[in-house]
Amino acid sequence: MKPLRRNTDSYVTVGSALDKTAGLGNEDGLTVTSFSGVWVKESQSSAPTHTAFTPSATASDDWGMVAIGHGGAYQIKIPDSEIDYVGTASLFIWYDAESLPFQHEFIILPADMWDAQFAVIYQKVDLKSILATALTETSSGYLAAAFKKLFDVASPQLTAASKDQTGDSYAIINGDHGCVSIQDDIDTLLTRIVGTLASGTHNAQSGDSYAIANSGTYGLSALKTLIDAITTDTNELQTDLTNGGRLDLLIDAIKAKTDNLPASPAATGAKMDMVDAPNATALAAIKTALQYLETNLKKINDVALEGDGSTTPFGPAT
Repeated sequence: MKPLRRNTDSYVTVGSALDKTAGLGNEDGLTVTSFSGVWVKESQSSAPTHTAFTPSATASDDWGMVAIGHGGAYQIKIPDSEIDYVGTASLFIWYDAESLPFQHEFIILPADMWDAQFAVIYQKVDLKSILATALTETSSGYLAAAFKKLFDVASPQLTAASKDQTGDSYAIINGDHGCVSIQDDIDTLLTRIVGTLASGTHNAQSGDSYAIANSGTYGLSALKTLIDAITTDTNELQTDLTNGGRLDLLIDAIKAKTDNLPASPAATGAKMDMVDAPNATALAAIKTALQYLETNLKKINDVALEGDGSTTPFGPAT
């Protein structure tokens, strides 16, 4: 029984065509269009059906048939439409006038199965159960990912779950330092946290870390009160120092005043220059002012003055 790939044009060798009148000699050069044929399809789900055909002399045609030239063998093309199912088939070919009939049996395989056997392609497997136990997964792709992680290593290490395990990951997980042990430690720790120590009931604490942490003066509550106060103050500073805030406006007002002060040293001719470091120009101005006073000062507090400020000093009238 010859295997065929489902839904794929297939070229097969048929024969031998034996001489009907001259014994059992091979017929290598018969006219292929004089043959007749029947293709019978069989599947488990339905009754057999058949297709009668007359071969074409063109090899690439559906049911095209050509002589090979030896052993009474011929090549025939079975069209893909005739093998688009999974099952078996029978091919009957005859040439009443010249040749004895011949028959061939075929099995039509799914494409991936045929490729796994006759092409360089691995067989695809859809694993449904193991030892009658159905495989289920909570989310699509979980099993495939698990198998990949298990086998996609240079040297897979497999341990049967039915045997006692020591030294492998199973033993470690379930050992003194494994998940079970960790769970026990967590349970014990939680029990102690709520007030029960290994030696008995834990009484009220004073002077230890518990009491200090809960102290109203030095503990966490006191620290929280201080932090809240600091936060309030810093929030006020941030408000006052923002552009246009209270402190910002005061600083701007002070700056407006100090911007009027001269540079140090004072620029020549500035007001501070005449007091702190008078130059020749300033001295001349001061002398001129004094001379003006000497010449024009006639009365102080309504008391008339006499003198010229030179040879005769100023003074009250005598």
